[in-house]
Amino acid sequence: MPYILILAGWYPSKVDVYSGDFVQRHAQAIAQHHNVVVLFATKCTNVRKLTITETQITATLKEIIVYYPAHNYIAKLGALYYYYQAIRQVYTRLVSVQGKPSIVHCMVAYRAGLWARYLQVVHKLPYFITDHSSMYTLADPNYVGKHYFQKKLLQNIFEHAQAIISISHQYIHNLGKLYRLPKAQYIVPNVVDTSLFYYQPRLGNEVYKYIHVSTMDYAKHVAGILTAYSKLTKLIPNVELTLVGPVTENVTMLIQQLNIQQHITLTGLVPYTQVAAYMQASDALILNSRYEGLPCVLLEAWCCGVPVIATDVGAISEVLHSGNGILIPSDEDSTALYHAMVLMYNTYTYNNKAIATDAAMAYSYDAVGTLFSRIYAPYITG
Repeated sequence: MPYILILAGWYPSKVDVYSGDFVQRHAQAIAQHHNVVVLFATKCTNVRKLTITETQITATLKEIIVYYPAHNYIAKLGALYYYYQAIRQVYTRLVSVQGKPSIVHCMVAYRAGLWARYLQVVHKLPYFITDHSSMYTLADPNYVGKHYFQKKLLQNIFEHAQAIISISHQYIHNLGKLYRLPKAQYIVPNVVDTSLFYYQPRLGNEVYKYIHVSTMDYAKHVAGILTAYSKLTKLIPNVELTLVGPVTENVTMLIQQLNIQQHITLTGLVPYTQVAAYMQASDALILNSRYEGLPCVLLEAWCCGVPVIATDVGAISEVLHSGNGILIPSDEDSTALYHAMVLMYNTYTYNNKAIATDAAMAYSYDAVGTLFSRIYAPYITG
């Protein structure tokens, strides 16, 4: 039976349950139209030998996650060697059971892309690349352009792909500055689970509720949100801010220093269903990122009919407009964010139901899966 092999550079696993969740959602979207096998390998300090977990998620989606030992003395090249040994062993077993895939889809080019290139050269399998990592932006401390070996490796991977698929024109433009790309280029957005994130009318509007959902790391610039929100509470007392995600010690200390504890709810890590419930109970989402791709939380907010205040980074400007939010420049003192929060509270009114309807049509599993299916169509055999 024909199937699509997804080689994942990032993917949720027992090492990190959140890493690459957007890749997992893309796989789930594709599996609505095709048989899919996801293959992901990661080093793990808790295993002493190659450990394989194979899970049949649905009738059309199988996940194979490979854990290989992590050794402190292994340099990067050595780590790459162990990674490819793990991938090779599992791929060989997969082919012996299911045959060769019709096509290979590499999601996140680094590491996984080299195996895709090998399969193209040796087995004549076409491969596609989906990549919208922030590693291709100068603002990211892990920017790949500064490493000669990485650049050469990625150049070979990108230029021989059948097509490049990304979440925005800006990302493809950024990639084109670094690497020679194939002429076939497509835009496919991230995915939202619209069975969880959907419009529900807000009840009880006496308090205006802002929400921020993230990992609270450097890229998300949560300190700027708190600084702007502290100023807002002095001007408008009937507002609340909910922070959803793992709260760092620095964030907790800043909340205390600003003396805004009474205006903030800290949820910590919560199940995905609760994230949706918090979103549906909110009036506006705040994203104050220093750099981004196309954040899933942005799309999830819109599917709930919630407008967004977001910084003009990554692909956000390609989807945010006056009908679904306010776009602001990214600044360290968050002056623009403060003014946007005041403006949204005092002035802006939105058609929340229309925001949700438009977003669901663009970002649902079926919508995104259909886009991928159209790209694959000329290459599917059997």
